[in-house]
Amino acid sequence: MEEEPIEEEPDGEELMEEESVEEETDGEEPEQDANDVKEKLAIEAWGTSSSEDLQEAVDVEAEVAQIREWYYDTQERQESLMCCEYTQGIYYFEYGYAIKGVIPADYDDWGYTREYYYHDHELYFAFLFAGSEEYRLYFKDGKVIRYIDANGTVYDYGDIGEGEQLSERVRLESDALYPDVNCGL
Repeated sequence: MEEEPIEEEPDGEELMEEESVEEETDGEEPEQDANDVKEKLAIEAWGTSSSEDLQEAVDVEAEVAQIREWYYDTQERQESLMCCEYTQGIYYFEYGYAIKGVIPADYDDWGYTREYYYHDHELYFAFLFAGSEEYRLYFKDGKVIRYIDANGTVYDYGDIGEGEQLSERVRLESDALYPDVNCGL
């Protein structure tokens, strides 16, 4: 019969070493790496940080399906919507509120024509294009949940990568250019 190894209890010196491992920070918060920051932001945004939980918290496929439904509905009815031209572009209205905005490429030096789509006054989809170069951004609650780059590569929430900067610029511009005055009212 083999004897099981007996764990030795640490002596007092080893216990002291273990206790002193914790660093003093002089009241400063310890530095966080990028993953810690992403996790914290995910928890603030969606109440969770794990990839599996994020998929449950944000059902990207279901949200994208809803967004496509709203998009196609707007496209089908575009001819019957009230249309107003502003300095920044053309906006289409329903019940006095913008549901689509088209910002021409020559509006500024960005070089892309931008189409912004709104539901209940919130941006849900952005389509940017210049020639054959296209970008698509799907939003929920002000956050990008899907990004499709110029190569057609799809990135979903939690792995948006380079789309983060573009989505922030799009969201800020969309908010800034949303018409202050409701057309026709």
